[in-house]
Amino acid sequence: MEQQQHSGLRTAYGETIFRQKYAQNALETWDDRASIVVDYICGTRGGTETPLLSREDRDGLRQGISNREIMPGGRPIYYAGRDPSTAFLNNCYLLRANMTRERNGQT
Repeated sequence: MEQQQHSGLRTAYGETIFRQKYAQNALETWDDRASIVVDYICGTRGGTETPLLSREDRDGLRQGISNREIMPGGRPIYYAGRDPSTAFLNNCYLLRANMTRERNGQT
């Protein structure tokens, strides 16, 4: 039987869900996913955009997600870091941190 990498989650059930639904590969850990989510939502998106939060704030957010004190939604966890053309967030409407519902409709 193949030895599976442990992602750092607390329970076998959490580990199974993470592996089956969210991890991009067998070596990815929850800490890796937290870093990817923070970079995708308010960071540089792999070096392609100006970050929306300071390095210190992103590090704090990353730590909060890693420690499971902050939990993003399932779709952002899944789609962060994947090919944007396949990021089907369906009925989810995500605002980047510098946007508001009021400002979004303005040109």
